[in-house]
Parts: sequence; C-alpha cells; structure tokens
Amino acid sequence: MEALAEALTWLVREGLIAHDPEQPDDWHFITRRGRSLSKAADVRAYRDSAILPAKLLHPVIASRVQAAFIRGEYDVAAFQAFREVEVAIRRAGDTRLRPSAYQ
Repeated sequence: MEALAEALTWLVREGLIAHDPEQPDDWHFITRRGRSLSKAADVRAYRDSAILPAKLLHPVIASRVQAAFIRGEYDVAAFQAFREVEVAIRRAGDTRLRPSAYQ
C-alpha cells in the first residue's frame, strides 16, 4: 500500500494524473501530459529528460542542449554546452584581447 501511495504521489507531482473534480476525493484522471506518454519510447524520453533538469542550467545552455540530451545524444549535448561557454568567453573578452597583443 505504501508503494502504491508513493507511485500515486509521483504521478500527481509529475502532472501525469490529477484529481478529478467531478468525482469523489480519491478519483484521478490521466492528464494530457500523461496521455502523451503512450509509447515506451515516450516514457524513456520523459524519464531521461528528468536526469538533467533544465532549471539547473543557464537558460542559453538549456535551450541549446535539452533536445539533444533527451534524444540520448549526450556527446552532442556536451559539445553544444561547451561551445556556448566558449562563445560567451569570446564575447566577454572581445574588446580586450587581440592577436596583436601577444606579439
């Protein structure tokens, strides 16, 4: 019973099911988000996306890497993240560092 209660709580927290306002207190329905997980591949992608929560990343990096990460292209996601860091560093140092300064 405890495992069932934990599973129900997780499904509600993830927005996969919700309390049905037209039924008694303990009734729930499958949400649109829950219905979108109709195939095993959908469930795997949903599970994998939770490994790297976008809210923990800088918004620019999250927007660039999230799709690749969800698809399981971890090397591509890492490359894109490092590329965004490189671009930000170049922008920050653009006016101060010139190749002629090293000669």
